[in-house]
Amino acid sequence: MLTDTETMVRTCTPTSPLIIFMDKSHDPLNDLQVMLGKMQMQDKLIVLQVHLHLDANKIKEQLKSSTRTGEWVCFSGCHVNQSIFFIIDEFLEYLDPSQAKSSFKIIFLTNILDLIPISLYNKSQKFKYIKELSLK
Repeated sequence: MLTDTETMVRTCTPTSPLIIFMDKSHDPLNDLQVMLGKMQMQDKLIVLQVHLHLDANKIKEQLKSSTRTGEWVCFSGCHVNQSIFFIIDEFLEYLDPSQAKSSFKIIFLTNILDLIPISLYNKSQKFKYIKELSLK
């Protein structure tokens, strides 16, 4: 499991999504935004909140568009509806890497492991996000 942000970014590819396992009390979204800002890519983060009722076609269209533009598509709240993982798994199965910009990334923010299909889990990079607390 990866432990630093720089490694996380380098190892995530268009066909190898990133699963960020996060501590329930911390959300890494702000850190992702800061990191993109440092890379001059702050406008490349698309955050999609997962809901009970998902429109699979709308999600696939967003992913197709993002492969062309090199955006990072971040799914937050994945525990709400596990079908998001199956939608992404199917999308990646048919994605031609030569048709995707190298900066395209799929990121899942979750604190639940057992909902992720094994096929998606195996092709993903894993990053454990635990924000260090500083005591003064």
